[in-house]
Amino acid sequence: MLHPIQTTSLLIAAFLSLTSTTVNASTSLAAKAGITGAGVDVSVPVHAKLSARLGAQAVTYSVDIEEDDIDYEGDVKFNTLGAFLDWRPFANGFFTTVGMLRNNNTIQFATGTVGTESIEVGDTTYSGDFEVIGGFDVANISPYIGFGWGHSPKKTGGLGFVFEFGVLYQGTMAFNLDATGTASEEGSTTTIDVSTDPEFQAALAEEQENFLEETDLDELKVLPVINIGLSYTF
Repeated sequence: MLHPIQTTSLLIAAFLSLTSTTVNASTSLAAKAGITGAGVDVSVPVHAKLSARLGAQAVTYSVDIEEDDIDYEGDVKFNTLGAFLDWRPFANGFFTTVGMLRNNNTIQFATGTVGTESIEVGDTTYSGDFEVIGGFDVANISPYIGFGWGHSPKKTGGLGFVFEFGVLYQGTMAFNLDATGTASEEGSTTTIDVSTDPEFQAALAEEQENFLEETDLDELKVLPVINIGLSYTF
């Protein structure tokens, strides 16, 4: 698997190679916002009906997740860098697009206890000072397809409107639960390290299985993406 830095370098290199032959092209810059955050695009024509585009977006949402009677607090983080080819079949603002994105989208969440507070992990109740941490991760490289209006180099330049709808294929998300801290099983005075205790780890594995049974990961394979913004062509 490519390192994120290598992936980013390849995406930028691909963009530069496509635009290097365009000497007198008009460059279009766009500020956009949507489901996957706020970001910018740089678009350069390589043909009368074809443009190369490089774009980046990022945002973090705070979320509350309740699974298997456990309340988690967490963050949904979108962080993408993509290289796109925009095809304009009618030689105007309408375009269809394909691209590859370096995808750092993640979902991270946690729940914890302090003192006499308790939570049920698997089928066993524990109290103490410990935290259960979970997360979803996607494939580092994700294909994208979409259509929209904008990024069209105008002979006179100036301000324009950008709209785009597409889908990002993230593949099957990897999911895991982990735990840190110390706890005691209900009815016991023995304190354990939850990160190494075999019985707690077995209960945590059961909790992870229960979580996956209640969560349809297939719904997260394909992410709809909508963006709107303003562009300026030089």
